[in-house]
Amino acid sequence: MKNNYTIADIARLSGVSKGTVDRVLHKRGRVSAQAESKVKKVLETIDYQPNIIAKQLKRTKEFRVLCIIPNPKLDPYWSPLFRLVEEYQKPNSLKISFQFQYFDPFNQSSFIDLSNSLKFDQIDLVILTPIFFNESIFLISQLKRNKIPYITFNASTELTGGLSFIGQNLRQSGQLSGHLLQLLDPNPGTILSFHLKEDFNNTIHMKKKQAGLEYYFEKNRINKKIISINLTEDNLDKMIDENIDLYQPKGISISNSLGHLVAERLRVNKLDIPFIAYDRTEENEAFLKSGEIDFIIEQNPYKQLETAIKLAQDYLIFENQPKNQYEIPLEIISKENL
Repeated sequence: MKNNYTIADIARLSGVSKGTVDRVLHKRGRVSAQAESKVKKVLETIDYQPNIIAKQLKRTKEFRVLCIIPNPKLDPYWSPLFRLVEEYQKPNSLKISFQFQYFDPFNQSSFIDLSNSLKFDQIDLVILTPIFFNESIFLISQLKRNKIPYITFNASTELTGGLSFIGQNLRQSGQLSGHLLQLLDPNPGTILSFHLKEDFNNTIHMKKKQAGLEYYFEKNRINKKIISINLTEDNLDKMIDENIDLYQPKGISISNSLGHLVAERLRVNKLDIPFIAYDRTEENEAFLKSGEIDFIIEQNPYKQLETAIKLAQDYLIFENQPKNQYEIPLEIISKENL
């Protein structure tokens, strides 16, 4: 059996036209189920492998990947992404250019303005984190209309049609927070779940964590009441203090990276309340070391975006179809393993 098969060879063996073979190999255009089956059967028999290196050398087009991410200067959770931005903005031999555009993670209008400015005819693939649910749905509908593939990370939209989602199981993340709080204080009482500076009703990652937190205590029939507190006002210190004083919680959880704002109030008021924060920012680490935060649940945004970029490269260059979902493991950080 010879090693190098041409499209003409495959067409002759499968009894179809060269055009049909080309459409099957490159997954484009319409092919009847019967013709596709014939071609694939021949490909399996001859163990056909395309010459990817030669294909790359012949390609003159440069793929353009747009990464739509929260501005790392506005939320320390995203600051690790600066290293990826610096790395992937450098010229590369793969003929893929990466462009990074930022939005304010606390301002929906910022995301809308960015979406409205896009020139879809200059984009081959989009990587985005759909923090704002409704606005992201609209952008994704535009990508679909323009037949632009996309990969989401960190927060999912529950829509089908994307190449892949990279991130954590957010409901399990909320359950993990509940489990840790129960270990810290098993007595009956109230758990405060803070959502700070973001619109809880339009932010799916917050809602899923909240649902997971509630489910943990419900599933295990634990006598704790979960109070969800959404604070977007400027006077956060006063509002945090008032809610803690009102509910006298047995534990506190927070759904985003701003745990240091709550930890500061615990320090000022000399309160010792079990507190689970999210994300390994410098501010959160400082309060973890001093004891106001008991554990940090780390979500690793760097690994999420890095995975998305590598999947995009494999898809565009090697035509590898990624899995629908890649889960990045959650990490529990204590002051002992910083």
